[in-house]
Amino acid sequence: MNKYNPWEDIPVSRQFLCEESNKYNFWRYKQPTKNGHNFSFLFELKTAKDDVPPPNKLPKFKQISFSKSQQQDSDKTYLNVQLLDNSKWDIFNDFVLLLIDSCEKEEKESDALRIFIQRSYRWLALMKGGFKKRLSDEVQKGLIGELYFLKNTLFQTIGIRDSLDSWKGPIPQPKDFYLDKMQVEVKSIKRDGTSVSISSENQLELISNDELFLSVFGISPNKNGKTLTDWCYELEDIITNNDLADLEKYNELLLDAGFEFKDDYSDKKWEIEEISYYSVTKEFPRIVKSEISAGISKVEYLLDLSYIKEFKITYELLLDKIKKQID
Repeated sequence: MNKYNPWEDIPVSRQFLCEESNKYNFWRYKQPTKNGHNFSFLFELKTAKDDVPPPNKLPKFKQISFSKSQQQDSDKTYLNVQLLDNSKWDIFNDFVLLLIDSCEKEEKESDALRIFIQRSYRWLALMKGGFKKRLSDEVQKGLIGELYFLKNTLFQTIGIRDSLDSWKGPIPQPKDFYLDKMQVEVKSIKRDGTSVSISSENQLELISNDELFLSVFGISPNKNGKTLTDWCYELEDIITNNDLADLEKYNELLLDAGFEFKDDYSDKKWEIEEISYYSVTKEFPRIVKSEISAGISKVEYLLDLSYIKEFKITYELLLDKIKKQID
């Protein structure tokens, strides 16, 4: 038996209230086009007309269009979610109903709209990426260190967009963060760890006259800590409240790092117990490509923290170096 098409009996340019929505007004609508019509969902907004973000801050799917619509001879404003290929109506219908379900628990319409768009970006990132295995404990800790550095240092100094542009760890590049004239490599160790793992001969290599810094996070399991998913949600909320246009970049980076919101990380909570910062100079103990024999590659080694104490710096000094990048 074929699934019933809820748009089938709707006349063009007519809208019918979506029965699955019982809190906010979502309408099924046949959008007139040059060559016929497209199936749409309309999220009717009762608040300010400018609540719908501009086009450059809305998700961009290949077969689904997000836009702001105004009803003729009315002050009604809608977020219009339009299917560009009507043959995919069943998948489109299920997709939007999932988005509706995710936002209807919100008390404020502005929050419901924000969640609706936020979840759309998450689905967009998921469809662009692939399905990967759940991250190991070591990789989780490394990602948490990078997320912490983004949230607590870069977001507040160079802004969210530039911070995300600088984050190269998920791609991956030899260093985790690339700023104008400096790089930062983030490492995580267990509580009371005595060494960090360096994964290549390029990781601590200096680039021309740029400065390089090493940030070492002591991260341990703790039932009162936060899961990796908690961390990812936390940054997602900050980005959503600042500029929705950055959500797509953020979700793509998480996918590149191997994280997907659908995976369950609730079995392990982590606490950041200590953070140390080091300036990597020519005298810093390291193995680098420019100083090893030709033909040797893929070098991995352990760096003993007791031998780099003299290179330790304060967080304030690192912060000052970062701020100078935007002066």
